[in-house]
Amino acid sequence: MVAIAQEKIRRFSPERYLILSSLEVKKEDEVDINRMIDETLNSYQCQIIVNGVLPTIKYYLQQNSIKPATRRVAGRSPATGFIF
Repeated sequence: MVAIAQEKIRRFSPERYLILSSLEVKKEDEVDINRMIDETLNSYQCQIIVNGVLPTIKYYLQQNSIKPATRRVAGRSPATGFIF
């Protein structure tokens, strides 16, 4: 999925690209996925966000219950550890 995203990023030059999945990321794939995310950020200045659908909804709802001044703008997803 990340390789497909890289091709789309090359063509359309977005600033961010969100990949939502209903499946968990396999532990053995995490290093390769993070490497591809870093390469894309360095080469195309595009941030790839990889997360599950339910953790994303949960995180979004949690962020909406926090005062706007305390919201994080960027960091790592608490659900997956991937950069967002």
